[in-house]
Amino acid sequence: MPILSNKVKLNEIYKTALESNKLRYIAYKQKQDAINIMNKEVLGLYKYLYKNI
Repeated sequence: MPILSNKVKLNEIYKTALESNKLRYIAYKQKQDAINIMNKEVLGLYKYLYKNI
């Protein structure tokens, strides 16, 4: 049983939680991309990390 009985407010909370999860995932992917750029272009680790490619 939901704590809130107001379905409109409850739906708004669910939508906000879903949107925040999507944004968190986007931030995670961007962080991984930044780490890969740092390893490859700044630190020159590409040939060591990805030598099987």
